[in-house]
Amino acid sequence: MKITSDQIRTVLLEWLAYVQECNSSPVSPRPPCPELSIALTEIALYAEINLTLTVASALGIPSSSVLGWIALHGGLPRLNHNLYLTRTLSYLDSLLRLTHPNLGYLTRNTISLAPWITLPAREALLDLRLNEFNVVEYGSGASTFFFNKNCLQVITFEDDIANGTPCNWSSIMNKEARLQGLNINLCDPTSISTDPVAVSSQFNDINAPLIVLVDGCDRPRHFNEWSKHIVKNPSIPIVLIVDNSENWKFLASFMLLQKHKASIHHHYGPAYGVLGYHCTSFISMDSAQLMPKHASPAYHDRRWSPLSLQLSEEETLVREQQVMTLDTGYLP
Repeated sequence: MKITSDQIRTVLLEWLAYVQECNSSPVSPRPPCPELSIALTEIALYAEINLTLTVASALGIPSSSVLGWIALHGGLPRLNHNLYLTRTLSYLDSLLRLTHPNLGYLTRNTISLAPWITLPAREALLDLRLNEFNVVEYGSGASTFFFNKNCLQVITFEDDIANGTPCNWSSIMNKEARLQGLNINLCDPTSISTDPVAVSSQFNDINAPLIVLVDGCDRPRHFNEWSKHIVKNPSIPIVLIVDNSENWKFLASFMLLQKHKASIHHHYGPAYGVLGYHCTSFISMDSAQLMPKHASPAYHDRRWSPLSLQLSEEETLVREQQVMTLDTGYLP
């Protein structure tokens, strides 16, 4: 079925009229008429996505709105196939599958290579100066590949236990690492000390700031050990990241951190491929460690948004100077 730009424009004008009616009504809006729903579905399934976005833009309709109703009208697989998924939609990709995406899918695709933490926490992670950090991980997965590709040095503890049952996850991780040409450092926590002091001494640059991602099956113990460590050594630049931090088993550690005035940032929301609502927390005794590397969100790393063009550092600085020139009130 070929759908022209004029046909798309006609349907979008009807949709805009419906939206305006809903916004002006003091009562609950009526559902769209069947004809409009069918027309939107046909566009979602058969119209060229670029053409739809172009026509919508001419009518002042944001691309995010267009991608939203395309997804809701059956076009999500097309968005995924053509890499139109944005941050707000990308985690839905895995919901189309019978199982969660495998390790290779998660680690070889730019839009999915990220720690499996909440989506807001993923964004906050990109604001850190990752290339200056060493990393300690308790539990391995997509995060191991992410940190190895973005940070100085990574030590990962993997106990090969999933939901209380022994597994061969280390073998799967090492196989995928060989396929990608990466050298990951997986350590057995039963043969190497997981103590914060012992682990910290293993890095080539022991003075580099440290990210500690607490995941895996023994989270409460590791989080408690590192919480005590940073409270005792507040001058050491360490960022603790704990996933599923809403779990009551972390309560005592959070109370200790709060008592000693640690900076604690909670990031709530779903994780990739999960509709549930969770929390990932970032903690540091030095609040500067949690400050974004750039003051303005204009600099934010957009690697997971194919539709959002990433400006280079040079381009962003030029644009910043242009803005400051227009409004001298920003100049010192």
